[in-house]
Amino acid sequence: MEPHAWTTDPELGILGYSVVRHRWGSGFAGEGTACATAFAFCDVGLARLRATALRANLASRRALERLGFTIAEFGVEEMPAYGGPPRLGDVYMLERPDWLATRPGGSSQHDSRALREPIAQQHEATLIGRAEEAQGSPASQ
Repeated sequence: MEPHAWTTDPELGILGYSVVRHRWGSGFAGEGTACATAFAFCDVGLARLRATALRANLASRRALERLGFTIAEFGVEEMPAYGGPPRLGDVYMLERPDWLATRPGGSSQHDSRALREPIAQQHEATLIGRAEEAQGSPASQ
């Protein structure tokens, strides 16, 4: 991969996200990544997406890999926007045809709302289940 080639590619989107620590494990990264990917490929019409996941962030790496992202460049130093020392990560890439081939309906599915709906329903069911568990737990009574 050429250094900084992503800065001049008009068909490439950069996927980035952050989840506050007390919401880790709530599914926001997975759902947000899936919805943003569907929007980028189906509504915007981008040809590919790039994302960098920190080596230490296994949940983020899994969220990208579940969507079909693969590592394109190993060992990239990411400079935190808020300051601090660089952190080691890997660059992931996903091509639109590869993503569409894994979706229900294959390449004929072009409406990101239809692709996002099952994701939202699944996440809603998870949140309802967690709320019910919390109501039934001794700490909430």
